Amino acid sequence: MSGVGKNNASLEPHNTLKLQSQASTLVELNKHDQLDGVFEYAKDLNLSVVPLGEGSNVVLGEHIEALVLIVNTQGIKVLDTTDNAVYVDVAAGENWHDFVVHCVELGWHGLENLALIPGKVGAAPIQNIGAYGVEIAPLIERIYLAPLPGSELDVDPNLQEVLQRTDDGNLFIAAGDCQFAYRNSIFKKALRDKVLITSVLFKLGTRFKPVLTYPALRDYLSAQANGLQPDQASVSATDVMNAVISIRRTKLPDPAELPNAGSFFKNVVLDDEQFDVFVKRHPHAPYYAQPLAGIDQSIQYKIPAAWLIEQCGFKGIYDGNLGMHNQQALVMVNRAAGRTQGDAVIAFAERIQQTVAEWFGVRLEIEPRCYAC
Repeated sequence: MSGVGKNNASLEPHNTLKLQSQASTLVELNKHDQLDGVFEYAKDLNLSVVPLGEGSNVVLGEHIEALVLIVNTQGIKVLDTTDNAVYVDVAAGENWHDFVVHCVELGWHGLENLALIPGKVGAAPIQNIGAYGVEIAPLIERIYLAPLPGSELDVDPNLQEVLQRTDDGNLFIAAGDCQFAYRNSIFKKALRDKVLITSVLFKLGTRFKPVLTYPALRDYLSAQANGLQPDQASVSATDVMNAVISIRRTKLPDPAELPNAGSFFKNVVLDDEQFDVFVKRHPHAPYYAQPLAGIDQSIQYKIPAAWLIEQCGFKGIYDGNLGMHNQQALVMVNRAAGRTQGDAVIAFAERIQQTVAEWFGVRLEIEPRCYAC
């Protein structure tokens, strides 16, 4: 691997917030069989490895003391089919939106509501991406992994219970062991910074069943049908995908035109007791009630972070070069590409968190992963 890495490389092109950041060494991974050589190279340099896809959900510090690995691996392979499903193994470096479009074109269903989410396939399970009434977790069968140098997975008894190997020795984790939750997974907890996701095995339907629970999506499709309510018989997968694309383009800024990392804060999740206290103090606050799977009669309540931020006066407001978008208060934008640092992002986020906590008694949680800041 000697000579392959770029030393003191700028990471501005590799994060959608366009933050000023530099990696000790930068390596692009184009083929899976290069991985062992990359890991040996990192060991020779005495550097940890930080995998990065399109950098659409990260905040990068001024200097990343690591070998930053840009994952560009490609490949979409059908492993099995049944009467109702297709099992598709997808390389981590595939662009997420392109993969969704590919699935819709081939009649593989389930991902339509997740169109136009920025990033790559390998990053999708980490935060259990979700949008317009759908999360990725139920569509995943297993996730293939490579241990990062120094991770010592084989000495952690808790991880040994969930990590498995195929007959030919490939490491994987079953979806049921990924601890998927709202914008969360085992990859943000016990496996954080310990593994590289190399591919994801999806189980997708071959019979289309639209998910139209999200009001904005349902209203859009109804408007397209001259006021008729959409249903399974009248709506196609292409209709749903195109509706999601149109809504997202209307509501969310394009990172290529205005640098941003998408939704910057998670919605606030409250249990019954917490919600009772909150709603008594703020009876006009919007919320979404969801039953908790496997727990009798229990419900969790989501308070939209965008509403909380807007109520606190941050929508369209800038702090230096950083601000919350004037059409979507949940999205932090950067109007000084290449000149803003991660520490400024965190400071602005903390200001918003503190204000929301003072006004509403709840704490917003940052959604992007933070490195060296």
